[in-house]
Formats: sequence, structure tokens, C-alpha cells
Amino acid sequence: MKFKLITLFITLCLGFTSCSENEKIEVPSTRTVLVYMIESNLGSSLQANINSMIQGVTTKNLNNGHLVVYYSSTGENPELFEIKEVNGVTTRHHIKDYDIQSAISPQVMNSVINDVISLYPSESYGLLLSSHGMSWLPTQYIQMLRSFGEENKKSMEIYELAEALPNNRFFDYILFDACYMGGIECAYELRNKAKYIISSPTEIYSLGFPYQDIISYLFSDEPKVKEIAETFYTFYNEKEPYNNATISVVDTEHLEELAAATHNIINQVGLNPIYSLSTSEIQCYDRFSKHLLFDFDDFIKRISTDEQYILFSEARDQAIIHKYNTEYDFYKRKINHFSGLSTYIPKQAYPTLNSWYTQLEWYKAVYK
Repeated sequence: MKFKLITLFITLCLGFTSCSENEKIEVPSTRTVLVYMIESNLGSSLQANINSMIQGVTTKNLNNGHLVVYYSSTGENPELFEIKEVNGVTTRHHIKDYDIQSAISPQVMNSVINDVISLYPSESYGLLLSSHGMSWLPTQYIQMLRSFGEENKKSMEIYELAEALPNNRFFDYILFDACYMGGIECAYELRNKAKYIISSPTEIYSLGFPYQDIISYLFSDEPKVKEIAETFYTFYNEKEPYNNATISVVDTEHLEELAAATHNIINQVGLNPIYSLSTSEIQCYDRFSKHLLFDFDDFIKRISTDEQYILFSEARDQAIIHKYNTEYDFYKRKINHFSGLSTYIPKQAYPTLNSWYTQLEWYKAVYK
């Protein structure tokens, strides 16, 4: 019986060119991960991050996937390359150079993503965004602010980033290796772009993520988002002299329920009491003398009734599924309250910023 089956198999192979040694069946990879890097003044740090990726990449860790990097440096031709292991050696393999273009342009980012999708058909995709970051705050507010990326002192606004990314939760995850991108406004703006968002509401050291330790988590059949966040936290918590980090994972499927729970509280309190709310005791995350980013949960807890807060907490725990923080933040301020996400609290003193805030999807869902 075995002989007959083998004979039949050989006959079939001879009859179909797909069994020829000269032709390969193109099988989609399990996952392609695009790392979108905007250098700004972070050149040495980003190169160290790339070296860390090279240290972590093996054929086994990639799980039949592809790690692709788009690297943009001001005034130079951006490069697309793949990090992979060939004959036991892992290094970067050049794919293509682009004409000089703006990496913070939504059209350029979208075009790069489409290039990667075309070059690497896969069952799923992940996205890592690496550069400077400053939550949702508009670049025109003050020069030192930027939403994401920095190029010639300009950046992408959060709505431009959303515009650049495909819809329908196309990515398995978006990981921000950028400061301050762990804001509820950012997560909500990107809620239709990825299943999970991994980010920090505070500063991230230029060392970035310990990529050599998380590559396998990025490419596992089901992305190990908890392990990614936990590894980031452990790396900095145990690393002298840093010892500070905050990180969270958001399940975007539950952000609508969180917005609804928040809206119920905001609607009852009213905007004027929020304008006059004292924020001096609310956990702050930014570096400015007049703070703009506060702990999301700490803010809501102070303006809600006990009953409202219970309902809010249930929605919060469905959306913010993992969070880790050290005892102190980047500026050695004690973290007394940590929900995993920051938020802006509208103030009468900031009419221009308040006006800009009304453009955000979060404002429309929660404050209207």
C-alpha cells in the first residue's frame, strides 16, 4: 500500500509544474512588521536600535515572517531594508532607495506601507513607529511640541498619522517607540488602525525598546503584547541608572465603550467646571511648567460619582488590558496614580489649544 501511494505522488508531481525544483510556490508569510524610523537628532540611537534588532533576529524568532525597516534621514535618500538571517548570519539586506521625500507626509507614509504590503504579502502585519513624539499636541502650539516624528522642526499631527494608516484594524499592533504617545486621544484617533496599541504616556529613553528581547513576541502567531510591555518595563526597571519606565497596551475594540462611559461623566459634570478644575494634585506626565498631560483615570475619578466611576473602571479595564510603571518617572517624579494613558484637561488659560482640541475624534465622542 505504501508503494502505491508513493507511486501516485510521484506521478502527480511529474504532471504538475508546481512540483518542479525550478519553481517555488509563493506562500504568504505569517506576519510582516514594518519599522518606520524618522531620524531627526536620534541617529546614533536609532542605529543602536537597528543593531539590537539584528541581535534578536533569527529564522526561528521571525516565525516565517519579515522584519522590514524604512529609515528616513533629513536630506538623504530614505532606505527600505530587511533584517534577516541567511546561512546563520543576521544582517540588513537592502531592498530599495527612495527619492528624497518627507517621512512625516501622510501620503509618503501610506505609500511606504503599500510598498511593503506589495513586496511582502502576509497573513498579518505589525507597525513600529520610531522617532520623537508628543501625544496629540499640535506642532504649531509651541515649537518644542510634536505629535509624532520630527523633520526640519515639523511633525505629523495625530489626525495626519491616522490618515496615513489603513483602516479596519489592519495592523495586529502599533508599537510607539516615541515619547508621550500613550494618550487616550491618540489611542482613540487610531482605534480603527490596529487591534492593539503599545505606548508610553511619559518620556522614553533614546535607548528605545530592548528589541533583541522582544523580536519573538512581535512575530508569535498571536502577538504577545503583554510580554512586549512587560519586557520593556523590566528592562528599564532593572537598568541603572535609568530605573524608570511606563508602558501600556490598549485593546482598541473596547475604546468605544470607554468613550461612552467617559461621555456620560463629562456630560453630567459640564465643561465649565472642568475648565476651572484644579489640576495641581492630579498625576501629571509632561515636562512643562504648566502641565498639559495628566493621568486619564486620575482625572475622571476626581469628577465622577462613585457609581459613575465603577462603570468607567469596568470600561477602562476592558480597553487598557496591560500596564506597567516604575515608582518614579523620567524626571524622578513619584508616580502615585497610573492608568496607562494620559489625557488633556481643557483649561480657560489655553483657548487656542482648547480650540484645536475640538478637532479630535476623542473630543467629538466625549465632550459633545
